Amino acid sequence: MTLNSSMVSLMDKARKLTGLTDKIGITRLTGLMDHFKLIINENLIPDAATFGNDTWTNKQYWKVEPDWNGLKVRSSEAMYSGLTPEIEVQANEIYTFSVYAKQDKDNPLCTMHLGYGSEDYSSFLDNQSKVVDVGTDFKRYSMTFKVKKKCSIFPRIEQSMTSNRIYIAGYKLEVGDLATPLEKVGG
Repeated sequence: MTLNSSMVSLMDKARKLTGLTDKIGITRLTGLMDHFKLIINENLIPDAATFGNDTWTNKQYWKVEPDWNGLKVRSSEAMYSGLTPEIEVQANEIYTFSVYAKQDKDNPLCTMHLGYGSEDYSSFLDNQSKVVDVGTDFKRYSMTFKVKKKCSIFPRIEQSMTSNRIYIAGYKLEVGDLATPLEKVGG
């Protein structure tokens, strides 16, 4: 998400909350920000701070790296082997999954996934994957989805390029359509 798209999203939310119908300039919105309370949603991924316990899938492909900005980091050179927990999500809810990621080399073919393996989740989710261009500096990537039927998801980010290492930190799954800051990783 770019700064511009983030600001547009915030301005749309501000218009909805305030009832204002005209376009709010960035300067005016910045002034209004003092009047809004930032609600940080709970992280629904248990053990996200440490990348879980032995129940997380593909843990054997990931190695421990030095912390980054207070977050635990894992890395892997494996293709299509995202580190993932299994999380139950409720019907008719909107969720956002976010993660910090970077790679040794730019890779426009990384994918954020929610389904498991090659199973088709289209009857359960309105959005089951998102291709992201992961660069060489940590950046937060997010995807929002609506659950049609109660199901289990497997949120993760994967690379599809050999001879590359992907680094991840700060997994977060939350209710709502906006990735809120990581106040406390793990819930």
